Amino acid sequence: MITNALSAGWTLGTHQVFATRRKWLSVIVVLLPALVALPPRLFSGSPPAFIYGQLVMTLFTAILVPFVAIFWGGAVISDEVEGKTLVYLWTRPTGRMAVLASKLVAVFFWQVLLLLAALLGVFLVLYAGRSSLTVQSELQALAWDLLGLGGGAAAYGALGFFLAALVKKPLGIGLVYIFAWDNIVNYLPGYLKMTSIRHFIMVLKSQGPSIEPKNQFTSFLAESTTTDAQAITAISVVIVVCLGFAWALLHRKEYLGDDPARSQ
Repeated sequence: MITNALSAGWTLGTHQVFATRRKWLSVIVVLLPALVALPPRLFSGSPPAFIYGQLVMTLFTAILVPFVAIFWGGAVISDEVEGKTLVYLWTRPTGRMAVLASKLVAVFFWQVLLLLAALLGVFLVLYAGRSSLTVQSELQALAWDLLGLGGGAAAYGALGFFLAALVKKPLGIGLVYIFAWDNIVNYLPGYLKMTSIRHFIMVLKSQGPSIEPKNQFTSFLAESTTTDAQAITAISVVIVVCLGFAWALLHRKEYLGDDPARSQ
């Protein structure tokens, strides 16, 4: 029974990522970064490492990773609620949480693969024709960035999962966090940065040419003393806490309104 539940969850999670109405989001995640990297490579004259660092800090860290992770993480539950199918999981104790857990794992797995494809696309655009030694050294940066972005995606996905367990429309709250709080606190002094998942991804990014403003005041606002170990620990805590609260909420909620038999 538990094996069937895990298999069903994996199939549903995969379908969620590559379903007809969402497959274009997957295509955008893979192709958009390479398309954005092409004009700077052709016309700016900036070093590839600089362009790559800018894309990781802006397009990946601030937009693609948080939005897609919260969207898909929340959809693990909200798809079932909107489709009025979540209640049927509640009638199967052995599969009640296993299906949702395996769906979440499937979504995370495919998102990491899409991130890898997107980073490789950017890498090919920027480093095509470069010396083999340069390419080999920069591949290490790509691997480290994949680790940081993948961890951040897991944290955002867990946050989306928690919000979907808490409210029926989690994406709106998630977008407020991403584009308001998550961005603003990174330019405020003090410990408010520790409430931002984006901050920890930025700490874990590969070391490269600085793209921070040279102005002393803005540099002061952007500086951080967070170490890699602290960032990894914080991301792990976010994942565990969000998933723990989500499981607790799901065990308590009955979603009676989603059961047609109960509403008659």
